[in-house]
Amino acid sequence: MILFKEIGYFNGDIHEILVYDNNQTQKEMRSNQCYLSQKYSISLSSVDCSSLTPVQDIYNVSTATSTITVGAENGVPPYSFSVASGSGTIDSATGVFTIPASAGSSSITITDLLGSSATTTIHYYDEFPSDISGLIAWWDASSLSNFLDNSSIGKWGDSSGNGETAFAYNTQTAIYRANSINGFPAVRGATSKLVAAGLGANWATSDGSVFIAVNLNNDTQYGFFDISATADFWRLASTGNAYQGTFRDTRINNTGAMPTSGNYIFSITSGVTDYYQYNNGTQLINTSSSWGVKDDLDIFNSGSDYFDGDIAELIFYDDELSPVQRQSIECYLAQKYNIADAITASCP
Repeated sequence: MILFKEIGYFNGDIHEILVYDNNQTQKEMRSNQCYLSQKYSISLSSVDCSSLTPVQDIYNVSTATSTITVGAENGVPPYSFSVASGSGTIDSATGVFTIPASAGSSSITITDLLGSSATTTIHYYDEFPSDISGLIAWWDASSLSNFLDNSSIGKWGDSSGNGETAFAYNTQTAIYRANSINGFPAVRGATSKLVAAGLGANWATSDGSVFIAVNLNNDTQYGFFDISATADFWRLASTGNAYQGTFRDTRINNTGAMPTSGNYIFSITSGVTDYYQYNNGTQLINTSSSWGVKDDLDIFNSGSDYFDGDIAELIFYDDELSPVQRQSIECYLAQKYNIADAITASCP
């Protein structure tokens, strides 16, 4: 019973109890603490409830979406909303933003009753991962913007809508980095292992494509993830080359030099007969396919190797995307993170 603890009873007054069926982020906990503090006039010594903050720091949407609602918390409501830069219009009272027809970004200023202000950014894209059929899983660090910098990440939700949430294996949690790639967040690995159980077992075809946006952290040997039916390395320290096994039951050895630092977009497409890997839009591998996946996907871990850098986005399709489709997803990632000039030079 609520009022019983060990061998005694609580003899005071309870005004309100909030119970959630999930693990609240630090931002969500602060929001609830501030709600209770302001409602019952209880001062908090270690929590700042006066600072106006956006519900999300970053919004990523498709131009095919008509509207999105921007929100705020703390400060003194009601809030007003305005477009500080970029295209689109926003309802000053409700925060409903009308998305432009062409790709771009808009900065939104949120102002409370006392004149305090905060800013959030909306990015909108012509080609969005969910616009292409076959999307099976999509992990985007922007979806974790309710976390504070250096927060521990025990699960990473799937943005595809397929429920492929990746959970920490035992205590091998990852770390949220609020500003990793040109102002965008990412998730850092180190000795982390997040598992999407059954992703490979539920694969519907013998084709596949994967895209990953990363920041390399001077790691000489690494694997970004492991879904391979064979042991592989995205980079082997002794040679500096890839020994690629993603979507394969036989590994390809010494397939080309792989970097150790910088921001990169890597993509692989595997079809009935062909297999390709691209680094920042430049082809590294062109060979025949040899399909194979294991039941579970491990993120940040491949065999005995861990990826010590940052993953901003990881996208899987259970289909071999066409060259045009591959380039459209690469353009989405390159334009979003402002990396890979070789890709953006050929984007619309």
